[in-house]
Amino acid sequence: MTLTTAMKNAGSSDPEKVRTAVENLTGFVGTGGIFNFSPEDHNGLDIDSFAMLTVKNGKFALYTK
Repeated sequence: MTLTTAMKNAGSSDPEKVRTAVENLTGFVGTGGIFNFSPEDHNGLDIDSFAMLTVKNGKFALYTK
C-alpha cells in the first residue's frame, strides 16, 4: 500500500518520482503503525508509532505501568 500510495501521489511509476513521493509520505496508516517517511528515515516508524496493549477483563486495553 505504501508503494501504491506513493505512485498515486507521484502520478507516475518513474523510480525517482516514486522515491521522492515515499520520502514525503506522512501520516500513512499501515498495519505496523502510522508511518512518517523522510529522506533521512526510510523506515517511517519511531517509538511514538506504537502502543503497548494488554488484556484486562477479557478485552484489549492500553498498557500502563
